[in-house]
Amino acid sequence: MNKIYLPIPGKPHPPLARQFYRLDVYQLFDKMVTCLSFYFCSTSFTEFIMPSLNPYLSFNGNCEAAFSLYRSIFGGELMLYRFKDAPAEGAGSFPVAEHEKERVMHCSITIGSTILMGSDTSVSCGQTVTSGDNITINISPDNESEAGRIFTALAEGGKIIMPLEKTFWAELFGMCIDKFGIPWMVNYGPCDANCEK
Repeated sequence: MNKIYLPIPGKPHPPLARQFYRLDVYQLFDKMVTCLSFYFCSTSFTEFIMPSLNPYLSFNGNCEAAFSLYRSIFGGELMLYRFKDAPAEGAGSFPVAEHEKERVMHCSITIGSTILMGSDTSVSCGQTVTSGDNITINISPDNESEAGRIFTALAEGGKIIMPLEKTFWAELFGMCIDKFGIPWMVNYGPCDANCEK
């Protein structure tokens, strides 16, 4: 089998370089992958990984039908909550009309590495939807301070739809429209038992 010979300078190699001396091609590749995996998974690198971005679709009562279609096309597991599942009072509550309680409050389906999200609008909550402007970008930061920074920056010069605050589903959630007219959701952390307190 072919060997790879690394040049040996006059002074001793550092420990990592010595390990690569006179390795066959496959051993060298394996060690390189191991080292790169360690590097890219280190804390110093992950601090610079951007939070995930997901499209969020709004519907006028037919969200469940749309996502059932997407599931039949792409596969995956559909997660779905209705307005009737939300608490009537407290953080992030939705006081919807009785006839809207069967509408979808939130649903999602995983397609590859992307999570497609969506919901029905609620007229009693002052929501409307128009085909063509019913897509929002959802961003999920890794920590509370980053969530605050992103939300503040996006809302500057734009319009806050829902302030960044605790809800029954997340530690922090807020909605805004940036100064270019693009709607955003900032969603940080799953909720625990103390979210509504």
